[in-house]
Amino acid sequence: MLAGIYKKLKSLYYYKTTSAFFEIIKKRSSPIFMEALVTLIADGIDIDAQDDKGNTPLHWAVRQGYPEIIQLLIDNGANVNAQNNEGNAPLHLATTYVDTEMQRRIYSEANFNTMFSLQNIFALNTKLFRQRAIQLLLHNGANCETQNNNGDTPLHRADESTLLLLLEQVKTADIQNNRGQTLLHMTITHRHTISSQILNKMTKLDLQDFNGNTPLHLTMCHQKYTLAKQLLERGAKIDTLNIYGKSPFMFMSFSFQPNEHWPWGLIDILSILLNKIHEAQRFEHLCEALEISAQTPEELLNLLMGYYGEDALKKIKIVEEQYTNTIALRTSDPSPLLGQLLALCEEATMPSASAASGVTPSFASSSREQESSSDNVSFNPFRTWCRCRR
Repeated sequence: MLAGIYKKLKSLYYYKTTSAFFEIIKKRSSPIFMEALVTLIADGIDIDAQDDKGNTPLHWAVRQGYPEIIQLLIDNGANVNAQNNEGNAPLHLATTYVDTEMQRRIYSEANFNTMFSLQNIFALNTKLFRQRAIQLLLHNGANCETQNNNGDTPLHRADESTLLLLLEQVKTADIQNNRGQTLLHMTITHRHTISSQILNKMTKLDLQDFNGNTPLHLTMCHQKYTLAKQLLERGAKIDTLNIYGKSPFMFMSFSFQPNEHWPWGLIDILSILLNKIHEAQRFEHLCEALEISAQTPEELLNLLMGYYGEDALKKIKIVEEQYTNTIALRTSDPSPLLGQLLALCEEATMPSASAASGVTPSFASSSREQESSSDNVSFNPFRTWCRCRR
């Protein structure tokens, strides 16, 4: 057996071709093959040679799971950010690839009684290898924001065992792939848990994917209400419409049937919205729009939970609109015009003493002048929360 190996290596040394280089990289890591690699590299082989799919030796070392070869190639100047024909850099492969050839070889030599323990061992080894490979690549300048032909960065493709290592290297995780998905979109759709580290790296919570869905849309669709609550607390918008004209609350999969209990997570979210409206002193306007009489957010929430089906959706839609208007009001730039508009809204239903006596308010004569100088105020006095009408 050894004679055959030496014979093959001798022919590889003789020809010193890039195909020989790749042939050795794909073999099982051993002192013999490491010696062959060292010899080829010392003889000036192209360290960044590419095969017909654009993979470099470093791509193959990452795929095969050989940390020693990865280190050897990097030490001899291999480009850690080289991209293959699919646009994948070695770091893309380190976050996703499993050495299936090694897995088949181990399983083929195992009996049924040891199969399950081997699966556990292989899963652990794979996790440890990925982490080691990623650490080597990152330490030597691998770019976490390199996008492949689909627009995916290594972050988009990482699983839970490797994601945190990558997050430590980036300032933000807002990059969108060709489908408009950020890390947060993909995490909500494909992973069970979302850590605070991910949210802390998201500076733009309302980016839309190719369907127009924001992360908040997806949390409501997948009934991940705890995450939806976190997004709202961090300032996510609830009035963004997807390409189907649906807002996040209208995109949720819960159907509000009479025999269904409202999910506690959804109740918590509505409680946040109602309390925000109450804090902004718009609670009376909300109750009027809902046509429900209530004194506190808690009382109103209990009354809302008595609605089902389309009636429940309509009520929630009104809460959504009122909350959006409240946030718009609170974030508008303070100006004399804004104060005057608010006063006009209130006086439409509760005239002041001066109005009752026929005295014109002092600001009325100058309102047009101030309005012309305040065109930058994006505020509509005729929104649904306002009592006055045209």
